[in-house]
Amino acid sequence: MKNKKTIIIVSVVVILLIAVVGVWYFFLRGVSAERRLEKIRGGEETLNIVLISLDTTRADHIGCYGFDGVETPNIDYLAAKGTRFADCDATVPLTLPSHSTMFTGTYPPYHGVRANDMFLADAPNLTLAEILSENGYETAAFVSAYTLFEGTGIEQGFQTFNDETLPEKYWKDNVPLQRNADYAWGEAYNWLEDREADKPFFLFLHFYDAHAPYMPPPPYNMEYRNDLYTGEIAYMDYVLSNLIPALSQFGYSQNTMIILTGDHGELLGEHGEDEHGVFVYEPAIKVPLIFYCPGLIPGGRVEKTPVSLADITPTILDTLGIELPSHIQGGSLMPSLLEESAPESIIYSESLYMRRSYGWGSYYALEKDGYKFIDAPQPELYNLRTDPDELKNLVEKDVERATVMADELDKLVEGFATAEISEREETLPPQHLEMLASLGYIGGSDEGREIVDDTAPDLVDAKDRTEFINLMHRANAARIAGDMAKAIASFEKMFDYEADSAFVLSQLGKIYFQTGNYRKALEAYSQMQEERPNDWRIQKNLAGIYVQLKQFDKAEPLLHGLIEKDLPDKSLAAVYNDLGTLANNRNKNLASAIEYKEKAMELDPDTGKPCFDLAFICAEALELDKAEEYADLYIKRSPPTREAMIMMKLKEEIAMMRKR
Repeated sequence: MKNKKTIIIVSVVVILLIAVVGVWYFFLRGVSAERRLEKIRGGEETLNIVLISLDTTRADHIGCYGFDGVETPNIDYLAAKGTRFADCDATVPLTLPSHSTMFTGTYPPYHGVRANDMFLADAPNLTLAEILSENGYETAAFVSAYTLFEGTGIEQGFQTFNDETLPEKYWKDNVPLQRNADYAWGEAYNWLEDREADKPFFLFLHFYDAHAPYMPPPPYNMEYRNDLYTGEIAYMDYVLSNLIPALSQFGYSQNTMIILTGDHGELLGEHGEDEHGVFVYEPAIKVPLIFYCPGLIPGGRVEKTPVSLADITPTILDTLGIELPSHIQGGSLMPSLLEESAPESIIYSESLYMRRSYGWGSYYALEKDGYKFIDAPQPELYNLRTDPDELKNLVEKDVERATVMADELDKLVEGFATAEISEREETLPPQHLEMLASLGYIGGSDEGREIVDDTAPDLVDAKDRTEFINLMHRANAARIAGDMAKAIASFEKMFDYEADSAFVLSQLGKIYFQTGNYRKALEAYSQMQEERPNDWRIQKNLAGIYVQLKQFDKAEPLLHGLIEKDLPDKSLAAVYNDLGTLANNRNKNLASAIEYKEKAMELDPDTGKPCFDLAFICAEALELDKAEEYADLYIKRSPPTREAMIMMKLKEEIAMMRKR
């Protein structure tokens, strides 16, 4: 009996000690984290920032988010030693708009980037990199795809912006479109090794591997041969195994905060879409978000409050004690990270992809109090707590909630927008749009596009055209893989579902032209001209086809007619360049070719094609000095692409010609 009593007393003492130690531990941890935050904000301690974006990565395909079909030990480690947000939403299921939100802390109606073919304007936008640079940070970005190339505006504020691509053997259709995570990390490692450690840094890493087509390298292509998408995520995780050791190697492990997230997800056939871009359902917009910083960020915590990618920039600025610009629309997550109460984030998402490409309806979504309302030609309402897969549309059963959320959504969009940005419909230059089309973004071209207002009557709802959407994805995947026959077959099949799609016709016309089938290209563009006789892009491409068919008398009036139109300088430059090509091909008129193409360069100093063409035209005419001059100018203006290498080889040939 005495022994039993003793055991009870000892047990009680042990429990009390554990409780005291636990309380003391959490008290000290809280005090320690708060004290360290004060020192960082007060400038007594510097804090480096590493922001990692895993493109096209669904949160629910990562181990720490409950997925047992993948091994992601390095991401899981960050979550185990940091704080993981279980419910983070992207604002757009597309790369450039989503990163624009990530870097500005604002929503798309404010920053103005609604699709990958637009650009982040300098004003009124102010990026995280710009703010950190102004506050003494060294800023560097290493991006892995053309969707974030220098020129999209995403580079604003980065003192080092590395968008160099893989060696030539990895290029697609002569275009350096993307690079794998290993290559991007290697460039970032070299930067870390070479930099002077006299001031804090902001490092942005972007991995694109999980984007279709899914082609993980060995051994992931075999280990995940039945799920190549997940294999890409496992591969990116493997590359991340280098990060913390590198930070430790260079002495940054104790004063660096790592933030891991994604720009959007992938539907993988759910709700009828194979990839992403069209719908705003959960698998397309739910992304990982993990904060890791021992001694500052609590370890092993899972925060279930819904948050947005718009919250990342204000969180970083708040952590560093930098005043938030007044226009920022996201909120700081630092109170949540320190286990304090925090204001509720605005969970907003949109997709204008099919509106901009085909003239269909847009999607706008608001998530609040466990419900999600989607404004579309056919509106939707879901109870995410009881129906996380969004299978039971409650819009007709819960009319009152749907009406209230629709009104709130309208007010949000109106409140987000700025007069300076909201009406802007400018896109990237034509040569960049073509690059985007090669990456699989069907919207990467203006031609054939019919942008409509969301209030237009009888807009098509993409939910009724899912087979069309997937044919679009398959056509683009085939084009990326270089299988033009398969791409053409998929595009032609799309007419079964949308018989009068001018945009599909334009894609077919481009592929026919690229593959040298000028007769078929002429058929496609002639049909388009009948439907849109005033579309200058169609007229320009028809002229290009006539030049290839040596029907110069038909090409010339089309091009001269375009000069009389009120076209933007960059578009007019493309017309003058074609006139130069016509002059050379028709009768080898070197003087006219030079005159027209130099006019193109004057109108659009950023374009390299006139320089490229003139280097060869002059070399062929044995005007070697001029040929070398244009080759040098092209090399100086252009990034290290295949064309730049061709120019260097041309210079070697010119040197040999001089010796003969």
